[in-house]
Amino acid sequence: MILQNVKMLDGSIRDIVVNGQDVVNGQGVVPAKAGTQDAALGPGFRRDDASLRDDASLRDDVLDVQGLLALPAVIDPHVHFRTPGMEQKEDWRHGAKAAIRGGCTTVFDMPNTKPSTITADLLKEKKSLINSQLKEVNIPLRYELFFGADKHHLHEIAGVNGAVSGIKVFMGCSTGDLVVDDDESLHA
Repeated sequence: MILQNVKMLDGSIRDIVVNGQDVVNGQGVVPAKAGTQDAALGPGFRRDDASLRDDASLRDDVLDVQGLLALPAVIDPHVHFRTPGMEQKEDWRHGAKAAIRGGCTTVFDMPNTKPSTITADLLKEKKSLINSQLKEVNIPLRYELFFGADKHHLHEIAGVNGAVSGIKVFMGCSTGDLVVDDDESLHA
C-alpha cells in the first residue's frame, strides 16, 4: 500500500510504502497487495518487495508492518478543545495528541469558547492560536471550525462563508453568550 503525500513531523511531504498489513475496508479484513502502483514513480510502475529491500534510497520510506491491521482514519465532527479561554479544561496541544493517538486525523471544533467564536476577527484569532499550539507539539492534525450564531452578530455569518464548516445555533443555555432564544432572530 502506498500512503501518498504524508506530512512528516519535520514538515516534509513524502510517500510511504507500507508492506505486510491486512486492511479493513468495505469487504472486511483483506490482505494488502504488495507492489501497488506508486504515483511518485510514474503511471503503471510497480515496486515489488524485493526491489524495495534492495534500493537503499527507498529503505527509509518503507514500513514493514507484518501482522498489523490498517484501519481507516476517524473524523470527529464534534470536539470541544476549549481554545481560547478555557485551556485549563482542554487545549489543542493535548486534544490533538489524544486525537492522533486514537486514530483521528480530522476534528471539527465547536464555537462555545471564551470569547465565543462569533465574529470573523475572533475566528481568525482562534485559528492563529490553534495553528500555534499544533506547531508547538508538531502534530499534523487537520481541523475545521464551527462558527457561533448569536442574535447580536448574525451579520458576521456572511463574512465567514467558506471559512467554517457550519454555523452552530444554541437555542438554550450554553458556554458563554451563544444563545438564540427567539424565532425572529432565526429568520433574520
